[in-house]
Formats: sequence, structure tokens, C-alpha cells
Amino acid sequence: MIYHVGQRVIIRKDLHKGIMCKSRVVGGMLQYAGQIVTIKRIINDVYYIKEDPKKWSWNQEMFEKTKLTKIEQLKKKLLKEA
Repeated sequence: MIYHVGQRVIIRKDLHKGIMCKSRVVGGMLQYAGQIVTIKRIINDVYYIKEDPKKWSWNQEMFEKTKLTKIEQLKKKLLKEA
């Protein structure tokens, strides 16, 4: 898992309806494309965001990869190897 509860992430700008990122993207999710949102809850690698009252299921591939995300991934990898 790359992200954690309380973390701010950006929803991918190129989000579109249909099967994408190993999940189904529905029309109601498109309003969040390009927006910064907060992870509220994580269950079995499914993310729920605070700003989404419909409680759509999101996955990590629906979020933009940022430099901070890449740094966090590297830190986790180094900690596992230590």
C-alpha cells in the first residue's frame, strides 16, 4: 500500500468512464479528476476519500504519482531491506 489515511493525493487528470486502473470508473467519479483529495479510509487496498459523499471505491492507480509518493515508496523499500 503506497498511501495512508489522512494523506492528500491528486486524482488523475485523465480519469475516464469505463474500466480503468483495474477498476470501473463511473460518471460520478469524474468530477474529482485533477483535484486534491484526502484519504479517509482504506480497506483491502480500496481507498475512500473524504470529499466523496457517494463513497466510491478508489484504487492507487487512480491517483497521480508525485515526487513525494515516490520518496515514500523508496523509504518503505529501504526500511524493509534494513
